[in-house]
Amino acid sequence: MQRWRQRAKGSGGFEVRLPAFEDLSKEQDLIYNLDLDGNYLVTGPPGTGKSVMALYRAQVLSFDDREPAVLMYNNVLQQYTEQAAGQIEAGGFVTTYHKWLWRFWRERYRGSIPTLASSSYDPDWDEIWKQFAAKPVDQAVLRDVLVDEGQDLPLDFFRLSRFLAKNITVFADENQQLWDQNTTIDEIVKAVKPKEQLELKRNYRNTAEIAAVAAKYYSGSPTGIPDPPTRHGEQPTLRHYASDEELADFIARYVKVRTNLTIGIACASKRLQMRMMRLLGERKLPVPVQTYVSGDKQHNRLDFDVPAVTIVNFKSLKGLEFDTLFVPELQRVTADPTSAATRMLFYVVMSRARDELHLSYSGHGGVPAILNDVKGLVREL
Repeated sequence: MQRWRQRAKGSGGFEVRLPAFEDLSKEQDLIYNLDLDGNYLVTGPPGTGKSVMALYRAQVLSFDDREPAVLMYNNVLQQYTEQAAGQIEAGGFVTTYHKWLWRFWRERYRGSIPTLASSSYDPDWDEIWKQFAAKPVDQAVLRDVLVDEGQDLPLDFFRLSRFLAKNITVFADENQQLWDQNTTIDEIVKAVKPKEQLELKRNYRNTAEIAAVAAKYYSGSPTGIPDPPTRHGEQPTLRHYASDEELADFIARYVKVRTNLTIGIACASKRLQMRMMRLLGERKLPVPVQTYVSGDKQHNRLDFDVPAVTIVNFKSLKGLEFDTLFVPELQRVTADPTSAATRMLFYVVMSRARDELHLSYSGHGGVPAILNDVKGLVREL
């Protein structure tokens, strides 16, 4: 079964492992064997291997003595992908969209990229367009660009891609639109005019039982849902705890006898992330407990090459996967469970688990409304 794997690494460690080249499926082989030149678009729902193929595409381009850039919006995904990419000597190509664009501008125009007066983090695309028109970049110095989770990047980036990239390959999924500046598949097609559009359909990540839970949150996006997995496993669980301390006790017991697994904890808020960090830190687990918080120098780096409990905000989960995923304190979710935005978010969250998915809530209320549709698919304990 093809999926991201772990490989032994020294004494008691492991590293995130890409599927071997010979394990690629027929639909993935089509992407691997694309012409080196030209723009392409690859779509597919969660678990179908888009990030894997972005890295293999980068490897193919590097064989031709090119130095492609693999871009993504999310810092956590960039760290995760970079560590995996090292296995095929592509780690140096992986970066975030912001870092790459700021560096591109500095190298080509010897100055800071124009940004909006309201935010130094957001490019001023109108001004960028004017500068490109007045002084176009020499096409000979442009590199190949690969974009993972392309729906996260602003439309103007794709509209200006001919000024930014020699060739561009975009991997995207409208199921996973979690940010305000999302770009649709149709918009990407019109902007980059791909030579060919390919689709990944097979779910390599989840068990059939986990995929069934995730599918209940499908919101009807054009990318669709993947073909049902053939791999089976344990039924996802739903537990009620008297308090989050009781939850932390359970997770601690679980981790102490499963130190060889990648374990994720998906949190709806920064406050819950830090609360879980403190509770699990007090329980002296045999593996590190780590979290990522944007702008926090103490919690800005994750190590996916060692066994660890990784606590991640819902909005940073995209592209990640864990052997076991805990999704706790769901009574705190107050968003409308029927809205498309909420359903997209939970589709992303639930589809992060490879083998085990554990949902929970605490307090005196009943089962949270966000779980209404998964009754019968989870084992209530």
